[in-house]
Amino acid sequence: MLALKYYLTHSNHWYSLTELARFRIDAVFLDFYMLALNLFSQYENNNMNLVIMGVCGCGKSTIGKLLADELGARFIEGDSFHPVENVQRMSAGTPLTDADRQPWLERLRDELSATHAQGNQAVLSCSALKKDYRQTLASSSPLTFIYLQADRAEIERRMSLRQNHFMVATLVASQFETLQEPGTDEACVHVSVLQSVPQILQEILAKLPK
Repeated sequence: MLALKYYLTHSNHWYSLTELARFRIDAVFLDFYMLALNLFSQYENNNMNLVIMGVCGCGKSTIGKLLADELGARFIEGDSFHPVENVQRMSAGTPLTDADRQPWLERLRDELSATHAQGNQAVLSCSALKKDYRQTLASSSPLTFIYLQADRAEIERRMSLRQNHFMVATLVASQFETLQEPGTDEACVHVSVLQSVPQILQEILAKLPK
């Protein structure tokens, strides 16, 4: 057994036959335990939900869809879960309040929970600008955030070119005012959007927990 070989190789102690027999039983148990732990860890990582976050115009939907395809995961477009009232406010250039966002976040949390409970993986696109918002989502299941970082000038440039979306360019300022960048105490991968889409995907896949 691997555990027995490792233990004997790295130990300076000589064992009696009785001790070795007893140790072999322990080693068998240890090997099965470590195998089960490893398989469970792989399952959790393969089944871990991902949230693509960041301000408007950073590419959440584009990257999220491609990443979900790459992983064979379910893609959840967060914007499609906004109630009509929220869409109307944003279309009129009115920033959403925490109270406006909370029912939306709870719906997304429930979608993540349901997907995980079915043994599947989800990739969600969601701004998740505040730590409180991320904590609501993280209460659903094992979760890693992927923060698409961009400066205001780049987002304003992108939003000026954007068409047929309810999020208007005048809301860029409020997005950055609301944004609380993820800290070291949060499970989050940081990726700059100032590179090509294939490069962004490659960096995300390289940084995801194995």
